[in-house]
Amino acid sequence: MPYLQECVESVLSQRFEDWELILSDDGSSDGSREYLASLQDPRIHIHLQDKNQGIFGNLNFLFSQARAEFSYILCQDDYFYSDALTTVNELWEQQGDDIAFICFNRPEANSSAERALPSIVPPDQSDLFFYLLGNIPGNLSCVSLRTDLPRQIGGFSQSLPYAGDFDFWTR
Repeated sequence: MPYLQECVESVLSQRFEDWELILSDDGSSDGSREYLASLQDPRIHIHLQDKNQGIFGNLNFLFSQARAEFSYILCQDDYFYSDALTTVNELWEQQGDDIAFICFNRPEANSSAERALPSIVPPDQSDLFFYLLGNIPGNLSCVSLRTDLPRQIGGFSQSLPYAGDFDFWTR
């Protein structure tokens, strides 16, 4: 709860207004549910889970609810800078159909292998870069993806509680 309000407010304050915010409370007991009940914006859709789904189960649920062409994963303790959604939308408009996801806020490259990472990783080379660099996208809150991608590749694996995102991106 200490970060959730800042996260939601960062979405509400965006200049780009054609968005939906899908929130799934995964069994919190810290006042988050009361805060969520106070939200009145019709673009916000709230789901209260009866049982904790875990991060990857919750993500799979959220993607099953999403209807936009593109999604952005924003965890409760993260937030958007002003006009971030405009930037995200503009970048997607420039991409071809073969681009599955876009990473934002990637730290500076430290190794020669990281410096060799192109700005667009072609699908036929992605396995090599994942092998060399590991989880290229990094933090979940740095990724925007095609909303239908989880449905196409079987979602996030709940059997890998610490590596479900790495498994997902490599697929």
